[in-house]
Amino acid sequence: MTKFHYAAHMIGDATAEWCNVCRRDTKRMIYAVDTSHKAGIAGPCLEHTVSPLTQKQLDARKRRRHERDNPTLF
Repeated sequence: MTKFHYAAHMIGDATAEWCNVCRRDTKRMIYAVDTSHKAGIAGPCLEHTVSPLTQKQLDARKRRRHERDNPTLF
């Protein structure tokens, strides 16, 4: 699949493009392709969130939070 390039004046605007996770056209922001800002491409889907943490990291945070909130006395 080729990426559709947008004109420079559209950088920062929103567009609708297909998302393989949502399986429909979703809202995406248009970002600059390079530092010259002469073309833009659609960024990641804005309608679903992807956690930057793995499940193992989330479990460790939950365990530390539980230990912090329920300290042992001895």
